[in-house]
Amino acid sequence: MRPIPAAVVALLAALVPAGTFVPTPEVTTTVLATGIPLHFQQDFSSSSTSVVLAIRGGKGAVPAGKDGLAYLVTRLAVDIPDERKARDMLSQAGRFSVSVLEDGSFIKIDCLSEYLEPTLKTAAAIIQDPIFSSIRIDRIKTMMTPQAGRQEDNSAVLAHQAVLEAFYGGRGYGGALYGNAPSLKSLDRKTVVGFYEEHFVSNRIFFSAVSDLPFEKVSDLLEKSFTRAAVGTRESVADFQDRAQVPENPNLELTRETQQTYVGRAYPIPEFSRRSHVLALIGEALLGKGPGSRLWPLRGRDRLAYSVDAVYTPNRDGGVLIAYIETQNAKAGEAAAALENELRHLREHGLTRDEFEAARMTARSHFLRANESKESRAMTMAVLEILGLGAGLFHSLAEELEAVSLEDMIDFLRDVLDPERELRIVVGSVAAEPDETAVPPAAASSS
Repeated sequence: MRPIPAAVVALLAALVPAGTFVPTPEVTTTVLATGIPLHFQQDFSSSSTSVVLAIRGGKGAVPAGKDGLAYLVTRLAVDIPDERKARDMLSQAGRFSVSVLEDGSFIKIDCLSEYLEPTLKTAAAIIQDPIFSSIRIDRIKTMMTPQAGRQEDNSAVLAHQAVLEAFYGGRGYGGALYGNAPSLKSLDRKTVVGFYEEHFVSNRIFFSAVSDLPFEKVSDLLEKSFTRAAVGTRESVADFQDRAQVPENPNLELTRETQQTYVGRAYPIPEFSRRSHVLALIGEALLGKGPGSRLWPLRGRDRLAYSVDAVYTPNRDGGVLIAYIETQNAKAGEAAAALENELRHLREHGLTRDEFEAARMTARSHFLRANESKESRAMTMAVLEILGLGAGLFHSLAEELEAVSLEDMIDFLRDVLDPERELRIVVGSVAAEPDETAVPPAAASSS
């Protein structure tokens, strides 16, 4: 097994010194007088505020055949109804954006802190009283079609969607975010209103916020602005119905005219907890996050890849871990064999302590970089809460990472990288067949 260069470990240690992982204050949680929870973090780095309204459900709550419904409803909820409100948002330097993930939908509101009160007032007026006219619904659906097409232009994005679709039978988590022609046709006003009334209710929504303003100020403004959420009767539980299942044919081949071939291996995480989430973050870093990762030599040493990466997508079912490379079409078969062998060697022989420490530090630094802005931190807190891990994990993640042992990681990799639960995917102009007799690169380099 090849060792991690000492220089890499030293560099990572210098980038992420012990005790400095989360320099921001702890997450404060309360329930507003309206019955809606708020998760708050104060940050004086800039005079701005980011608020996320999180709605439980997301893709996992979408009924079969109604793909795109969660995104359509969330997008309609922030559709500015008239020119006056559009001017208000512009004059207040405020902006809306929306995201829909596997377990939740998110409306993000960002503004200068001095304009927080009028911005929240305007935002609440729009979100709490959306206009679900047939004309507006058709206009948003028309916008969703090219958005779906743009996803198909990126092999990594296309592969990611195909993996989820295969594991979840094309339903819930495996549905198409922006829908497809048959599903969009079925999304009428009655369906849209019903989804909004079922999910945009007090026991299925909450706020996360990061601001330089005091907690009391932000919570008071949210209480005053968002006062009309209906009282929900549905319990806040996971909406997914099906567990990830490897399809009968675990080989996915998607043909695209491209000069590069995407070769990936995908694995469902068998359970979901704080521990499994942290282990998956380390596994993602170990497999494909930069120099020192297991797949990096396929690019730097063997010249078999343009890029290597690993992507962990969490959900309340456990999540999915994908390791992939992008290579020349002519090298697709050789690259697939090398990828297969690296994963097999890792599963069967584990990793060294130096390699584990480097991966853990990479996971820490990656998390830090991904959450530098207030917008990203408010969103991450909301996602952690939606997943059932708790928004407070944002602050305590460093401790959770430190609590994981090398033995925990070896056991996790052995369970997750199970060849019986492996999905093999190729996106490109040629098929990539792994060579089962190839010598594992890791073994060859250590001999």
